[in-house]
Amino acid sequence: METDSLGGPHGARNGISRRGAFESVEGIESATMKSTRNRSGAGASAASSTQRRVYALAANENLRAELAGYAAAFPDSAWQEFSGGHDFLRQAHGLAAGAVLIFDPLPDIETLSIVTWLGEQKPDLAAVVVSTAASVETAVGCLKAGAADFLTRPTGREAVLAALAAVFGPVVERPTRNMALRRHWMSNRLSQREMQVLQALLGGLSNKAIGIKLSISERTVEVHRSRIMRRLEVESFAQLVRMAVQAGLD
Repeated sequence: METDSLGGPHGARNGISRRGAFESVEGIESATMKSTRNRSGAGASAASSTQRRVYALAANENLRAELAGYAAAFPDSAWQEFSGGHDFLRQAHGLAAGAVLIFDPLPDIETLSIVTWLGEQKPDLAAVVVSTAASVETAVGCLKAGAADFLTRPTGREAVLAALAAVFGPVVERPTRNMALRRHWMSNRLSQREMQVLQALLGGLSNKAIGIKLSISERTVEVHRSRIMRRLEVESFAQLVRMAVQAGLD
């Protein structure tokens, strides 16, 4: 059953990256391998051009302490930490292409503002957001703004690593279908009521709010959401939002 906080089967799963399909994260090497972990502002040695660069934004000390484990479990990567959004944005223009791992919320700036800025000013940095208390509205906003994935805690390390690996995976070409054909395909697969539920979801409404708006029960909304996911052949809320945006339904 789905939940309004995105913590259910469709909300908490790792989504499909805008840059590629998932790479395997099995066969994890030890912490002494090639992964490096740099501190923001520190004079760390330059990373190899072949390494996967990850820029982590985490204000909480406990979250920052977890990054050592993430870095050790992500082969051929170079990590750099930032204590806040403004610290990151001051240096972002000079950063090499890579993934930006954002632990939401940040104390000094809204995550959506960072994701929007990246999409407009630094598209070679793909955002992966891991949130502790995200609303549907926040998740939809970040995905519309171009986030590669949006995960909710508690989520396992494997899900985060898979989302990061997807950023560095093979490039997936945009389908050649135009927007009108995408929209036509989706409308043929969904009932009128399901389209109404989908539009409400894209508006950032919770299941409860959708039920009130459409004069149906919250449980009925959950059933419609499950059918929408199945009929559109998507496995995550992030993938559903991305598909709808590409069809011009946002």
